[in-house]
Amino acid sequence: MSIHCYPNQVEDVRLGITASRKVGKAVVRHLLKRRVREIFRRSRRREGLMPSDVVVHLKPTAARADFVALASEMERLLAALAPRSEPGP
Repeated sequence: MSIHCYPNQVEDVRLGITASRKVGKAVVRHLLKRRVREIFRRSRRREGLMPSDVVVHLKPTAARADFVALASEMERLLAALAPRSEPGP
């Protein structure tokens, strides 16, 4: 997956997800999107982001990844977006 971040004027972080047909059939794409939404919802790193639109682009290899692998990759990418200090416990 790859993540793109664009500043917004909404004072909040919004999530967008793209998955082409190359990722898999509709069932697979929807499953991956639900997983990405849940990972983003649980992530503490999103609290450290500036108000922006975060767009996650899923690649075909994401179809073979399990939840833990997706979560670790997304956390790694979100860490690169959040230059502020780490959120507290």
